[in-house]
Amino acid sequence: MCPKNVERRPIAPGLPSIWARVTSRLAVKDGEVLYSKETEWDVTNPDPEYHYKAIMDALKIAKEKLGSEVEAIGGSATGTVGANNEATWCDIFPNVPPDVYKARVVDIFQRMAKDLAGDVPLKVINDGEVTALAAVQKLDGKGNVMG
Repeated sequence: MCPKNVERRPIAPGLPSIWARVTSRLAVKDGEVLYSKETEWDVTNPDPEYHYKAIMDALKIAKEKLGSEVEAIGGSATGTVGANNEATWCDIFPNVPPDVYKARVVDIFQRMAKDLAGDVPLKVINDGEVTALAAVQKLDGKGNVMG
């Protein structure tokens, strides 16, 4: 369940274009939110290293706020995320050429986790699944939901 002291507000209002995306990061320790922030970045950039750096810079700030080691990492992304956290197809990288995408984006979440925290548990899922999970929790597990 989402911690109570997390600000809940829409992400989309005020974004300058449909191709801007927001990376949100959250540092939680023992159920308490220590840090929560959203940062915009340009998804139209065709260089995977630009995306890697933009997301990692944001994650490193969140890690610093923990004040201790990272024990696990969870995240969400648009598109198709494989069972082993592969970015099979994600529209947050729309201009990365297919051959470059296959070579340098498919494993981007795995590389980020390893570079940030070593061999800790990692789970990245589709953001629609995150939405559905939030709806299920809001409804106390009763009813029909879509995400």
